[in-house]
Amino acid sequence: LNAPSVSLKNLTRKQSSSFLVRCNVSGHPKPRITWKKDGEMLKVRDSVQGTDDCKSRLEGIYMLPNEDKDHATVLVICRADYRKHLGQFSCTARNRLGNDTAKAFVDIL
Repeated sequence: LNAPSVSLKNLTRKQSSSFLVRCNVSGHPKPRITWKKDGEMLKVRDSVQGTDDCKSRLEGIYMLPNEDKDHATVLVICRADYRKHLGQFSCTARNRLGNDTAKAFVDIL
């Protein structure tokens, strides 16, 4: 049994590109994950298989299909728009032994 530990890296990506934002999480029991952008809870659309799926999707933030909203450690940003996706992302992992939060800046050029 151990409390959660998380890490998140800063990213710089091009306008209209599609990419992953990965929160590295450890902890047992399996922590619940919450995502925020600029301090506000993130609204995640349904799941996509990966960035290739973005070609047929609206721009936005998705999760991978093997994850559920409470445990999503990877976000898929489809067709990045600096007006919506540039900013500080944070990932918080929480279980009964504690919690940990990591923050990273996503820059869209």
